[in-house]
Amino acid sequence: MKVHIITATIIALMLSPLAMGSVAESKNSIIESHENESCMKETQGGDNIRYHNCLNNELLKSEGYLHKKYEQKLEEIRTSSNYDFYDSISDDRKSLRPKIEKSYKAEQEIWITYRDSYCKNIVSGDITGDSAFVGNISCIINMNKRRIEEINLMYNPPSTW
Repeated sequence: MKVHIITATIIALMLSPLAMGSVAESKNSIIESHENESCMKETQGGDNIRYHNCLNNELLKSEGYLHKKYEQKLEEIRTSSNYDFYDSISDDRKSLRPKIEKSYKAEQEIWITYRDSYCKNIVSGDITGDSAFVGNISCIINMNKRRIEEINLMYNPPSTW
């Protein structure tokens, strides 16, 4: 009897509007972006040079946003009292701030390598030519947005609850 109730609950949750919304959202591809759509509308699909320039400009903006957010978090790690952590409670304790900063820098380098490899692999299958160019740029832009969200969440002081 308990198994049937648990199974029914799981099925009900899977069919709930919340779950259906996330399924619908997952249909979007990492190689599709709003920036690509905007560039297509701007150039009306007729001028490949303007279209590619537009996409490259969107990529540069995305990289700029990511770099700015990275630098803001780095400055926060360096200066905020929220990062005053120590390796012990003794008088000769050492600050963990340098370790946090070093880890954050290393994480970013590793993440960029991952992003570039991931996006290259995503478009390396059946996608060629212009579609690969567009897909790679859209992938990087989308990954940058996700990384900005991650940076916003990382190294925040612990909650008081």
